[in-house]
Amino acid sequence: MFRILLCLALWCVPVAAEGLSDKNFETLRQELRSQYLQDPQKAILLCDNALAQQPLNTTQRIKVLNYKAWFQLETNALAASMHTIADIKHLLRSVDDPRLTYVYYNLSGGVFAKLGMDELALENYQQALKISEQMNEAMFYQTRNNIAAVHLALGQHKQALDAYLGYLQYLDKRVKSQGQDEHLSRSLVLINITKTYLAEQQFAKAKQFLQQAIALQQQHQFTYHLAYSAQLTGRLALLEHDYNTAYQQLQAALETLQAQGNKQEVDDVKLDLISYYRANHKLTAALQLLHEVLDSASSRDDKRLLIKALALQSQLLEEQGQYQAAVGSLRRYNQIERQLLQQQNRVALARTSHELELTEKDLQIDALQQENRLQEAKADTKIKLLATLLMFIVIYIASSSVAIVQIRRKKRHLVEALQKLQNTQLQLLEAEKMSALAAMVSGMAHHLNTPTGLIITANSAFANNLRDIETQLQQKTLTPQVLRQFLAHGQAGVAIVERSAQRLSTMVERFKAINLTIKGAQLIRIDLSAFLNLHVREIAGRFDRQVTLTLPQQAFFVETYPSLLHEILLELIQNSMQHGLQDIAKPHIQIELSTLPNAWRLTYGDNGTGISELACGQVFIPFYGTNLSQQLGLGLSIVNNTVLHVLGGKIECIYSPNGAIFELTVPTTILQPVTKSQAVTHE
Repeated sequence: MFRILLCLALWCVPVAAEGLSDKNFETLRQELRSQYLQDPQKAILLCDNALAQQPLNTTQRIKVLNYKAWFQLETNALAASMHTIADIKHLLRSVDDPRLTYVYYNLSGGVFAKLGMDELALENYQQALKISEQMNEAMFYQTRNNIAAVHLALGQHKQALDAYLGYLQYLDKRVKSQGQDEHLSRSLVLINITKTYLAEQQFAKAKQFLQQAIALQQQHQFTYHLAYSAQLTGRLALLEHDYNTAYQQLQAALETLQAQGNKQEVDDVKLDLISYYRANHKLTAALQLLHEVLDSASSRDDKRLLIKALALQSQLLEEQGQYQAAVGSLRRYNQIERQLLQQQNRVALARTSHELELTEKDLQIDALQQENRLQEAKADTKIKLLATLLMFIVIYIASSSVAIVQIRRKKRHLVEALQKLQNTQLQLLEAEKMSALAAMVSGMAHHLNTPTGLIITANSAFANNLRDIETQLQQKTLTPQVLRQFLAHGQAGVAIVERSAQRLSTMVERFKAINLTIKGAQLIRIDLSAFLNLHVREIAGRFDRQVTLTLPQQAFFVETYPSLLHEILLELIQNSMQHGLQDIAKPHIQIELSTLPNAWRLTYGDNGTGISELACGQVFIPFYGTNLSQQLGLGLSIVNNTVLHVLGGKIECIYSPNGAIFELTVPTTILQPVTKSQAVTHE
């Protein structure tokens, strides 16, 4: 619909007298459109050649730039398309033709709609609608259709429905007044009305208009539109739980669109088929088809479809019990969402910056013109010189005033752009928080599931045995052997419940450690070398492992929390024992203390299996680990919280093929000590 409207607008715009002749320019326009059908990228280059080499007047240049922006939009070069649209806006200042202005707003709306910036798309389409009211009814209603599509995307169903029904009434009026019916347009608007009623869940209305659409499409053999109707029939059947009809119709639509349609339309049908598989609990088939959609969206860099597909993938994986994979999909979802926001910002900023560049060039031209006037004035007589100088001063003041106004206006625009950027940054931060929360909830659920299940199972078995004993007691068939079996089973169940409850209690206490408190810890001044020499050897003695300590020769005093420092050392050594040194014949730990200006550095390393380069960036995330069935994966996260938030330093995992290496850097004096009532929570 957008392409038809753009071609119609460009066709209707007359060519000015200067520049290429009407015949030659029409030949150029046909060549551009023909090249676009073969290779859009070559069509863009052809536009650039025409703009650089052909003697085009302003109107012709605007029309060629319109084609270029259209081709860039279709090839997903959105930032470049905005750049071209800014050039069009600049040229429109010297042309008083509302149809060219209409095309500019329509193109801008198309770019913003493709980016998912629906509010900006709606704003530009509304401007185009105002201009179309002065042109003709056909263009007016076509523009309303564009606006209706944006309303539908925003969930504003009533506004979308009003626009579509208005266009249908316009087509009916044309039939009565002119005896002509635009069957293709009628088919499209009937499909759009059906979509809107489906979104409103008014299924009876949706069926009514869908039947009209199918009858019209069958009468005129609109095979492509019949595929749309088949998809909507399948979607409606799916909502009404008629799964056989839904599958048949969606498969028919998929076959037709795979043969004739574009990849985006094929992916849309596949998403409906995934809903069918999900409703019928065929999650494996749904995930396989979803992988095809993700591959297709990735190849086309369709970030909006990727976001939708990844959210669905996370839900399906969670339903299958693949919680870690579901979290991975959520992480990728957040990454793509951030990329989309960044792309939207880049496109908006590209448009604003290019407009600023054009304005700056205009100001430079004005300055050069003023300088030329000054040089001409110097060649005149003294009387004319005086008059010219006075005139120049007036002109200079006026020009400066205009420049100041323009600069202030641009400054305001930049401030608004900065505010939008800051809002986007807040959105990205919130998305990362939600991702971390999802990972934490998934990890807790994973570890709590097993002991909770054992308690429920043991309780259920005990309840069944108790009912059996009660029945036999009432029927006076209870024997000593049965009673002894009941007691034995009960004792075993109690043991299971006690062990599971103890495990749950241990886990809960470990979870509480994520919200780190320093109750009981004292901030004191200590000799760090002596502290490490005493406590590292004491901890190493528990595990019977060799530890090499490298310490400064002189006493080194720091202000710190000794108890928390002891816990950090214990956690690091335990981590080596449990993960890196289990299968090492001669395990060894190396700890080195070095001094820095106003800080100290502790380098911890072992000769174990080491940590991969990828895992180095994730070891401080809660519930991350290589053996989550035996460990909670919280130790290094708690260490990171302690170092970062309490000691005011930082800890890094440094990749090495020869074992794990951690580097702590902590200030010698804690500037803002945490009170006992304060707590540090991992975010």
